[in-house]
Amino acid sequence: MNERHVTAVVLLSGATTAGTHDALHAALTTQTRLPDRVVVAAPSDLDEDVRAALESLTASGEVDRLVDVPARPDPSLPGRAAAVEEVLDALAAQHERTLGPVDAPEPATQSSTHRAGRRARAVDVDALERERTQRAEALALVPVRLREEGPRSGRRAGLAEGAPAESWLWFLEDPEIPALDALERELESVRQAPTTAVVGAKRVRHAEPGADLPQTAESADALVDVGITLTHGGRIITGVDPGEIDQGQADWRQDVLAVPLPGMLIREQTLRELGGLDPDLPAPWAEIDLCQRVWRSGERVAVQSAARILHP
Repeated sequence: MNERHVTAVVLLSGATTAGTHDALHAALTTQTRLPDRVVVAAPSDLDEDVRAALESLTASGEVDRLVDVPARPDPSLPGRAAAVEEVLDALAAQHERTLGPVDAPEPATQSSTHRAGRRARAVDVDALERERTQRAEALALVPVRLREEGPRSGRRAGLAEGAPAESWLWFLEDPEIPALDALERELESVRQAPTTAVVGAKRVRHAEPGADLPQTAESADALVDVGITLTHGGRIITGVDPGEIDQGQADWRQDVLAVPLPGMLIREQTLRELGGLDPDLPAPWAEIDLCQRVWRSGERVAVQSAARILHP
């Protein structure tokens, strides 16, 4: 089965504090399955201390890319779409720089008496045939639409040409904090059902909020949502009562209409082909619209209840 290259996309806002940023960064860097790359979208009105910390993390290599995005006057208003688009553009530019000619011939020297080129390497024919068979079996499980590589394909984007991997984006949004095994759990859903293009997490909160409570998803005990759906009249429902204690009663859910952006794991190619988030829609309507487009394209949206996200 193909490996998956995961880019963690961290969306900050003008309301981000040093405390929430530190908690989010700690959860990100201690994941049981670390992301392969970390990209942070920093708005122009970001707190100066937070920006200084980000620049330090970028210099040390803990953050791979810092993307400047426009400020949002109100986090509840549309604006995340612009940040997501800026991140996709930055990744596309990086992909174009990364991908290039492979195995280009070496220049000949005047003393060379043979045609210039690299020495042929020994090829294990049996291993090559096994690899081709494994790729063919994996490809048979992927929707036909995703088998064709486009000029801005998210599949294998940003990797060396021919690398047996595909690119996924894992969205985190301050101040929501993932559990330490959230990414690993969500990737399990993708491995079990390769037609899945979007995986979300179970969002939880503390039943009795307090300033002294740890900012971790593991310590939360009340449900917020386990996926999102709509009534026939278009009203958003989660199937969770306010303050309902999490006892695993909703863990049976898998296929859902939509999942929130915080904690969303999405195939990069799918996000690009569907045009990203609608800039005119606020949360969670932008996510509902995106996930409906995913379903209509023939792919699957699922929620992984074993993956938890702390919602304030």
